[in-house]
Amino acid sequence: MNHAEFPDSLIVFGTDEEGLSMDYFDSRGVHRSYRVSLSAGVWRMWRHSPGFSQKFGGKLSADGDTIEGLWKVSRDDSTWDDDLAITFRRR
Repeated sequence: MNHAEFPDSLIVFGTDEEGLSMDYFDSRGVHRSYRVSLSAGVWRMWRHSPGFSQKFGGKLSADGDTIEGLWKVSRDDSTWDDDLAITFRRR
């Protein structure tokens, strides 16, 4: 991504004994692992880490060309705040 506020990053999707997963790595040295699901046109990703939990929910458009989603964050393990709205479009 070419944006000064976002670090260079790499995302790897795969499977393990628990199902779908995603590993995120970035230029700051951050590594986070997420669980992933895709069902009935809804894409979900989540991770529980005390003090900084995250979850994503995205909906696939009827034509399959767009996913609109929202990342949420919890810093107290109970309250979820909107963090980043994102739209993916097929090119």
